[in-house]
Amino acid sequence: MTKSTLLAELARFKQDRIRGLLIELDLAEKLDLYEPLRQLVQDTIEAHRSPFIDSLDWDVGDSRFKPDFLVHLFHDDLHEKHLGAGDVSDLARVHSDAELAELLAVMTSLLENIAALGIDGMKLNPTLYEP
Repeated sequence: MTKSTLLAELARFKQDRIRGLLIELDLAEKLDLYEPLRQLVQDTIEAHRSPFIDSLDWDVGDSRFKPDFLVHLFHDDLHEKHLGAGDVSDLARVHSDAELAELLAVMTSLLENIAALGIDGMKLNPTLYEP
């Protein structure tokens, strides 16, 4: 993939004013998913280990206001917080094509693994098979 193609694919994971990349789980009702989701993220990242992936931080969180969970992959020193949704200018500036490909592989695996949980009423943002 070209750098521009990789960036276009990664733009799906960029949310407004969020550092790094994000997957949102929109749930119909509040579920106790913190530990299973944390383990899923840890296992997925472990399966993609590399010096670059190991340099990233990740977090799992839930929303106080609605029954949602977030999976967040970021680097405090490299990724900017005050960018709009879909703005991958920070990724384009600081990451090589190989690193972007690794990021896309991890985020795609996370999305697929979360979808495989098969939770009734769960919607993912971004969606699983968005072009």
